[in-house]
Order: sequence, then C-alpha cells, then structure tokens
Amino acid sequence: MIGNETALGGRQVLRKASYQGGAYRSQLKSGRPVYPVIGMVIDWTRKGTRIPLSLHELLKREGVSEEDLERVDDVKLEVYHMNNLPAEVREHFTSDMGFVVDYLNEGSFENRRNQKIVHVEALCEMMEALTGDMRFTDLVGKLLEKQEKGKEIFMCEYIDMLEARGEKKGEKKGEKKGEARLARLIQVLLKDKKYDEVEAVSVSRRKRHELYRKYRI
Repeated sequence: MIGNETALGGRQVLRKASYQGGAYRSQLKSGRPVYPVIGMVIDWTRKGTRIPLSLHELLKREGVSEEDLERVDDVKLEVYHMNNLPAEVREHFTSDMGFVVDYLNEGSFENRRNQKIVHVEALCEMMEALTGDMRFTDLVGKLLEKQEKGKEIFMCEYIDMLEARGEKKGEKKGEKKGEARLARLIQVLLKDKKYDEVEAVSVSRRKRHELYRKYRI
C-alpha cells in the first residue's frame, strides 16, 4: 500500500519520465540534432519535501532489490521550493518572476523598485493566487490602460498604487490583523530578550517579514 505522500512522489517521478521520454521520441522522429530535455518541479507551498526524489528511491520503498535496480535507469526529480530561495538564487530571476519570488521570501518588492513589469496581467493574477490579496488584481485595468498608451510600468509605481489602494479601502481588517501579528512577534522577541530586534521590526517591514517566517507567525 503506497501512502499519499509516496504516491504523490511516485506520480511526479513517473510523469517526469513520461514527459522527457515523449520529448526525446519527438526528436528521434524529427531527425534533427538531439538537444537535452531538462525537467523540474516548482513547489509553491511552505512544506518540505519527503516524497521520493528518484525512481530508484521510489522502487526501493516498494521493496525492489538492489540487484534489480542495477538494471533500471534512474529518473531524478529537481524540486525548487519558491518560498525558500536564498537571495543569491533570486538574483538570477531577471523578469517578472523575480517580483514573485522576492515577495514570497521577503514579503515585499522593495529590492526591485526600479525594475520594469513586463507581463502586468499575469503578474497581478499570480500574486492574488499566491497571497489571496485581491488588491493585486484590482489594479490590472489601470496598469493595462497605461501600457496600452505606450507607458512602461515600473515596480515603484505599482507599489505606490498598492499602498494607495490599501489606504482607500481603509484595510481595517488587514490593519487589525497586521497589528495583532506584530504584537505577537514583539511578545516573542521580548520573551527571548531580543530588544534590538524589537526596535528593528518597528521600523523595517523587511525585518518584520523575515522574523514572521522565522517564528512562523
């Protein structure tokens, strides 16, 4: 009997083998020079990975012997956890995906204020899907209208519009939730006698979100 997590990992491994096999079959039929096919899994959750990351690992869990495994080609999964990417990795994202990964890891777009937004609608919809914050898609119409007039949209302008949108709505629920979240964080820091960090979170949004993730608040 395969557990849910193992079954999920098994599907991912076999799906990758199927995709790559199909791609190489297409190359074989075309008669063109062979090129490498690279497959990866992008994880948007905040959970770690305990699923089998290779076909051999999956088969081992099912009791396949080492002798039989020697005759089986291995297929390995590359899993990228988008909520847990170090800054040096995120620096390689030079287009709109950079906004997404920075927000997921830092809680803001501040490091990319001067970067141009290329795919406005896709970015807004993805941010709403990942955060549940409808402000992102509320702004799509205005941003597209600017682009249609030939204007480039930079992140600093988008940040200003998001903040203005939040102020216009009052964000009463959000403010109360944010205040309660900050209060819980300060209580934890005071309990640990981390007085310097209490001062830091009172002035730095980035520091607040860094510690929210650290203490899972």
